[in-house]
Amino acid sequence: MYSQQAYPEQNQYPAATNNVVSVFDNSENKSAIKKLLPRHISIDKFMQIANTAAMQFPDLQECTPESLFVAFSRCAQDGLIPDGREAAIVSYNKKQGNTWIKVAQYQPMVEGVLKRLRMSSQVKNVIAKVVYENENFNHWIDIDGEHLMHQPVFDDKRGELKLVYALAKLDSGEKVVEVMLKSEVEEIMMNSKSAVDKNGVLKPYSVWATHFPRMALKTVIHRITRRLPNASEVAEMLEREIDYKLVSEDRQPQTIEHNQNQGSQDREIIPLEQQMELKKLVEQTGSDENNMFNWISNKTEILVSSYDQLDFNQFTRLKTRLENAIAKQVAAQRQQAMEQSGEFVSA
Repeated sequence: MYSQQAYPEQNQYPAATNNVVSVFDNSENKSAIKKLLPRHISIDKFMQIANTAAMQFPDLQECTPESLFVAFSRCAQDGLIPDGREAAIVSYNKKQGNTWIKVAQYQPMVEGVLKRLRMSSQVKNVIAKVVYENENFNHWIDIDGEHLMHQPVFDDKRGELKLVYALAKLDSGEKVVEVMLKSEVEEIMMNSKSAVDKNGVLKPYSVWATHFPRMALKTVIHRITRRLPNASEVAEMLEREIDYKLVSEDRQPQTIEHNQNQGSQDREIIPLEQQMELKKLVEQTGSDENNMFNWISNKTEILVSSYDQLDFNQFTRLKTRLENAIAKQVAAQRQQAMEQSGEFVSA
C-alpha cells in the first residue's frame, strides 16, 4: 500500500564509552532528573533501571550524552520508568555531516500510558486492544450507552489488523469508548512527520513502519484521552510521539469563539499565583505570549488572550509544554558546557 525508500548505507561507529553511566555520574544531570520524578519513584531506582537497559541494549551506551539526558528527562517527567514495559529508551542512527552517530529517543509504551491514565482519581480502569479480521467484535449503542464485545484469537489464524479500540470506565460508572478502523489510523500515520518523509513516503525504519499495532493503540488511546477527565498531560505525552496533526482538525477562529460562548460558564479560571507561575516559565523559555495563547486556544477551542482568562486545563497543558522546552534548553546548555570543558566532543 505504501511505497518505501532504501535506507542509506551507514558508516562504522567510533568506539564509545558507556554514556548512560556518564549521564548519571554528573551531579547536575542527576539532580535535574531527580526533580522531574514523581515521589513514588526514587532517583536510585530510576538509575538502576536505566543502567540495566544499557546492559541489555549496548547500543544505548554509545548514544550521545545530550540525547540520553533529554530522553531520561522526558521519561522522568512523564512519571514512567524505562524498563521496556512502561517506557523504553531506544537508539537510532542520525547522520551528522559525513558521520553517523547514535541518538537516544524516549518512547512511552502502551502499558505506561495506560498506567498514567489509571492513576487519575476519576478513571477506574482503561484498556486498549487490537482487533484482527477473524476475531469476533461487536460495538453497539443503546439507551444505556456504548458497549463492546471482543473475543480474541490467539493463533496465526487471526488475520490482518482490522481496527483498534479503547475502553475506559470512570468512577462515576460512565463508560467511554473509542473505536478506530485501520484506515483511520493510517490517515493519521501519513500525516505524521515521524512516519513519512518530505515526499510523503513511509519511512521504512520509522516506529510506524516497524511497530504499527503499537502505534495504532497509542493513536486510539490519544483519542480517548480527549474525553477523559484530567488527561491532558497524557494527551501531550502521546502527541510528542504520534506527531498528531490532521488537516480536518485545524481550528478556525469562528469555531473557537463559538465554543467559548457555549462553555465559558463552566470554566474555572486559575488564581493569580498560577498565572505568575506560568509567566515565570514563559520568561525562562523566551516564548512569545501571543503565539502561546493562539496555540492553547486552538488546542482547547476556547479563545484566550491573557493569563487571567486561562482555566485549569489550559494551565496544565501550557505548563507541561513549557517545562518540556526548559528541559531541552538545559540539555543544550549542558552539552555546550561539556564541550567547552573537554568532557564530551560531538562527532
